[in-house]
Amino acid sequence: MEVPLLYETGHDYGFDGVAVTVVDPAIQRQRALARPGMTVEKLQTILARQLPQAEKQGRADFVFDTGRPLAATHAEVAALVESLRAQQEPA
Repeated sequence: MEVPLLYETGHDYGFDGVAVTVVDPAIQRQRALARPGMTVEKLQTILARQLPQAEKQGRADFVFDTGRPLAATHAEVAALVESLRAQQEPA
């Protein structure tokens, strides 16, 4: 399930685990400003509504650094899914 502003809206309950993504703020800014229609002002408004990355990272069960190559993130997510599925298998 993908829930924008999960912690900010108080909906971080009832989950077996929470994964978050983090990235260097400079990369985050660069990516966000490359989106169609995004402005510095819009980005500042969005970021003001979010918890700092460090706080989300500290509260999460799983953290993915998306500042690395996309293939690395995909591999990490696949490994997590495989690990979680293996934990669910009957002994």
